[in-house]
Amino acid sequence: ISLLLGEQYANSYYCVILICAYGVIAYPQQIANTYTLVRNKVRKKAIISLVSMALYVVCAFLLGKALGAVGVSIAICISLFTQTILMNVVYYKDLKINVLKFFKNCQLKMLPGYVVYALICFFISKIPVHGWVGFLIKVISMCVLYVFVSWVLILTKSEKLYLINRIKRKEEK
Repeated sequence: ISLLLGEQYANSYYCVILICAYGVIAYPQQIANTYTLVRNKVRKKAIISLVSMALYVVCAFLLGKALGAVGVSIAICISLFTQTILMNVVYYKDLKINVLKFFKNCQLKMLPGYVVYALICFFISKIPVHGWVGFLIKVISMCVLYVFVSWVLILTKSEKLYLINRIKRKEEK
């Protein structure tokens, strides 16, 4: 961020982390979100969105005054996580989706890989390289390590086999 925008925007990093943290939990649940539309639970989704938005406005006002952009990012994070929790109640009660089982089988299985990757990235970020070349080296290193950690700690045998077969099919063409 400092390379692109300058040192005065260094705190934007925390804003990005807070907003992106939500996606780790919410994006794997997108299939349930689609199922909500198919089962015509749009009204409940809209009500939850309004509650989440109202919570955001209150939190953004309070936290934004105290913490600036980071406070607003915290408000976004609180609002989005609240929306996800409330939607999980709808998934469980109305759509009969076992959210706890999904969370255990999906999210908790990926947690060790996420923790290892976050620690690696933390240490890479502390390596004192500067400029665009240093930035590119760090980005490429993080991408390669993400693939490695995903392969070793996150992907199941069937997912690995699927990827290998896809790569083989592309090579045959």
